[in-house]
Amino acid sequence: MVPYRFVQFVDPSYPQPALLFALIYQAISVSYVALLIVSSTYLSTQCRPDAASRLA
Repeated sequence: MVPYRFVQFVDPSYPQPALLFALIYQAISVSYVALLIVSSTYLSTQCRPDAASRLA
C-alpha cells in the first residue's frame, strides 16, 4: 500500500511533501482555469453573428 496517491509528483524524502504537492496542484489548477477562460472567450467571439467581420 502506497501512502501517497501521486507518487510521480511528490518526493516522499522532500522535507515538506505536502507543500510541494500543494504548489504543483495550484499550478495545474491555475493553468486549467486560464485555458478555460481563453478558450471560452475565443468560442464566444466565434459564435457571435458578426464575428466574421471582426476577424477580417
